[in-house]
Amino acid sequence: MITGCGHPEISPVAYDYSIALYSITNRELDQQLTEVEARIREAAAQGDLTSTDADALNGVIAKAKTGDWKAANVECRALMEAQIKR
Repeated sequence: MITGCGHPEISPVAYDYSIALYSITNRELDQQLTEVEARIREAAAQGDLTSTDADALNGVIAKAKTGDWKAANVECRALMEAQIKR
């Protein structure tokens, strides 16, 4: 898979989490953000996500946790779009 400008290639599992994060950040859902953050942390600890995957997803989460939901949503969308084969 060829990735786009500045965003890493992520695994299919990470891509699924990015879809969830996109919905969460679009709707500004604090509780769901906390829940998916815990799932991502657990998946990374179990080896289901690489450190690259976790870093990319946690970057989106960090923006949302500061209250910048729009920036988090834009970042998440860019991450997903970067996964499209060109």
